[in-house]
Amino acid sequence: MNVFNVCASSLLLLAPVAVASDGSPAAPDPWASAGQVAMFLLLTIGLIFLLAWLATKAKAIRPMGGSQVIRPVATLALGVKEKVALVQVGEKQILLGITAQQITPLAEFDEPIIVADETSPTFAEVLKKAVRS
Repeated sequence: MNVFNVCASSLLLLAPVAVASDGSPAAPDPWASAGQVAMFLLLTIGLIFLLAWLATKAKAIRPMGGSQVIRPVATLALGVKEKVALVQVGEKQILLGITAQQITPLAEFDEPIIVADETSPTFAEVLKKAVRS
């Protein structure tokens, strides 16, 4: 006997069988199980939306550690899809113009204009602090 036959036979033994008054098995009511099907369908769709929301939140939480070679220092939104960003690349800072179609370098600075905050906590440090409190 394989596993499928054992599971099927045990389910048949455990499942209650509705019997009509004349002794023959009654047909299951399709409307009785429709509510269960609808509930599980809504639960599944809700789970899909929850996982999609969590995926977008996970993308938004990116550790910006000090070990990265390229990291943003400051940004300024100029419009809906346009912004200016100051990016630290090694020892240089580059001012970038960012639009929906392209990214254009506007200026390069050998000396830092804005000193990047090297002491910003990593996600792991913030999580440890939140768990402790």
